[in-house]
Amino acid sequence: MGNPIISPGDYEKDLQRIYQRLNADLLEKVYDRHVIILEEEFLSGIDNVSGGIGKLGWNFASAGGVGTYGFQAGESDHPGIYRIASHSDNTDAMWIYLSRNQVVPTAQLPCILANQIDAVSFIVRIPTITTCMARVGLSDDLTDVTAAQWGANAAWFDFTPASSANWRTYTRAAAVSSAAQSTGIAVTAGNWYVLKIIRTAGGNFTFYVNDILKTTHATNQPTVVINAGAQIKTLTTAQRTLDLDYFRLKTARFGNRYT
Repeated sequence: MGNPIISPGDYEKDLQRIYQRLNADLLEKVYDRHVIILEEEFLSGIDNVSGGIGKLGWNFASAGGVGTYGFQAGESDHPGIYRIASHSDNTDAMWIYLSRNQVVPTAQLPCILANQIDAVSFIVRIPTITTCMARVGLSDDLTDVTAAQWGANAAWFDFTPASSANWRTYTRAAAVSSAAQSTGIAVTAGNWYVLKIIRTAGGNFTFYVNDILKTTHATNQPTVVINAGAQIKTLTTAQRTLDLDYFRLKTARFGNRYT
């Protein structure tokens, strides 16, 4: 018996069906409703409009005198840089954060449950490392400028040279903070640092500096809705600045998202 004759049209239809299936599978992986991934390179946006910074629409606000903010010229390996700077009076502060409210940007409206966050990363540098307090991470009140706390629920990196020359880490839940843990990584003025927080399956918050695990917090683990952001506070009569180069947040895998 001879081979059946298959027309070129059949091959084309088969190839088209395979292509459509592969394309659908790829889109399902890229656009997965079960996982949210937010990324920011600070390459675009409206320079001085709160709610218009970067592609994610970051907001900024200040405590005390009004600070300054704006995009900086790109550098090698750091094409997008956004700078926030406090005012120059002692204890003035400036912060940048994600928010759903662009009309009243100080109304932060935290939106992501801390216990559904898989990982959050920032790349930052501090140009002047004396008499300041810098914080990077997650909080339900990023406007809080009190030492050793950041809202009532948070997980963050802290640099306060009056207390330590190193990056330190905290977690906080129901207005109770864990003891600060030192990463052992001293902060150098003008150096870039990759700061990452990963929440483990067991609920611990682990902190990485330049992709190396440095601390683990097993107590005071936040579970309520929080925001991502960064803050710089001056502890002298001079302006202090914080530069941001990159941000990424990935959620843990959600359920079906229907009831």
